[in-house]
Amino acid sequence: MSDDELFRLAKKWELKYSDYEPKIKLRQEANKAFYLGQQKLGNPAGVDDSSAITANLIFEAMETFLPAALSKNPEPVV
Repeated sequence: MSDDELFRLAKKWELKYSDYEPKIKLRQEANKAFYLGQQKLGNPAGVDDSSAITANLIFEAMETFLPAALSKNPEPVV
């Protein structure tokens, strides 16, 4: 495809989804706050959600597992 055709397609998609973008942005901010364990009582990031503050087990488990999974295996000492 030529560059002009790609630009037209991109503009068409942006116009089509521009009304949906603000709704997605709020949910993305709420999900990021939850992942980082920064959720608050009430409406985090303006999203209507009735979840209480909880320990974020996903973030804790990932941050514990990743260093162990990516570390170099120790060399045996004989």
